[in-house]
Amino acid sequence: MTFTEKFIIAKLDEKVRLSDLGISLFKTIASKKALKKAIKNKRIFINNKQGFSGDYLNGGEIIGVVEDLNTKKKPVYKLKVEVLYEDAFFAIVKKPAGLSTSGNQFKNLENCLPFNLSASQEEDALIKPLVIHRLDFATSGIVIIGKTQTATINLNKQFESRAVIKNYLAVTLNKMESPITITLPIDGKQAQSNITIHKSLLSDKYSFINLVNVNPITGRRHQIRKHLASIGHPICGDNIYNKEEKDIRGNGLYLHALSISFLHPKTNERILFETEMPKKFKRLFH
Repeated sequence: MTFTEKFIIAKLDEKVRLSDLGISLFKTIASKKALKKAIKNKRIFINNKQGFSGDYLNGGEIIGVVEDLNTKKKPVYKLKVEVLYEDAFFAIVKKPAGLSTSGNQFKNLENCLPFNLSASQEEDALIKPLVIHRLDFATSGIVIIGKTQTATINLNKQFESRAVIKNYLAVTLNKMESPITITLPIDGKQAQSNITIHKSLLSDKYSFINLVNVNPITGRRHQIRKHLASIGHPICGDNIYNKEEKDIRGNGLYLHALSISFLHPKTNERILFETEMPKKFKRLFH
């Protein structure tokens, strides 16, 4: 059996389940999700025996990781996307609306990253760049990509500690007052979105439409869409949460990840990346 990496677990103060093992120990597994997937795919071995999520480690065990054959064989989706920034540690790309960030389907953003990004030459370079966070299929805008194990772990921790500042643009229906803080829980979990209005327009066809900035403090699934719909200001083009008869249809969802700020995973400097307002937004708000 050939291992891509192999190491001995240091003495532990208390026993730890394999699925809870710190991902910083691995060179080729950069997230908790990836570790659980590796265990499920029978890639993790303890003392040369297959490891299971419920196995406990006391220290002194030899952990081996075998090659991910599925990842190596998976073809690259040759779709060109806009790369806003790239270095040896991470990249910033602009996801178009109508493209999944990741998932089982072949045509997604993660599968086209090798076609758009250069390989990192760092010692802990990932075999394939990894998406750090996700945008909905219908949402366009900025996505952070990890290129090394260390950078990916660092960026994931920044999201967990809420050190990452995200701002979205959305177009909503019905006249709004600003600012607004929405704290409606989502799926039983704490959630917060801060809203400010850039501009409101009176429209004969759509009543009032608003260009708003949304700063989500938490990152729940469909958070912005659910929060705005919950206060009577659904996002235009939202075919799930917008039940208004007067809606701007035919141009997709009017939600765009406009900017993101975080600490550089190598230098620890705070950096900011921004994109332009999409053309369909500009056509409404000149």
